[in-house]
Amino acid sequence: MEKVVVTFITLLALTFLLGFITHDTLNFFLITHPGDWIRSEHITKITPNEFCFRYGNLTYSGVVGTRSMVPTIYKDAALLLTKNFTKEDLHVGDIIAVKESNVLKIINYPLYMLVGIDVGEVENADSYVHRIIYIGEDAEGWFAITKGDNCILPDLRKVRFEDVEGVVIGILY
Repeated sequence: MEKVVVTFITLLALTFLLGFITHDTLNFFLITHPGDWIRSEHITKITPNEFCFRYGNLTYSGVVGTRSMVPTIYKDAALLLTKNFTKEDLHVGDIIAVKESNVLKIINYPLYMLVGIDVGEVENADSYVHRIIYIGEDAEGWFAITKGDNCILPDLRKVRFEDVEGVVIGILY
């Protein structure tokens, strides 16, 4: 029995290590890119000094640094989000702002700290920004599974449509 437990723990450790080592390489091939949110009809003016576009229900957000979305989004980047979307508009690959969940804090934050990510800046955050990696339906309706681009594991919760606060349509560095 003891040998089985040691073998299981060894296999688990090797699986985690292999996943950690191959994570960046696989993400390059597996990350699905966001949908085409800004189309040519939204652009109203382009000059050497200006880029103007018209889009409904925009909001702006700064980013705090968990590094969960690196290399796509870095700390101190500015995000342009739209609140003008339906369930049908959301696709795998879209980056969304999600209402923070106490469940997520209880589960994900210890995992972040385990791999050396400082969660001090985000403990009081109202929302987080991650990429949709799966969309489905269950008995409660529409849901998405999200994951930070720099995270090994997906977020350990189903994101319901009412918890989606916005869709990232632009990242300003």
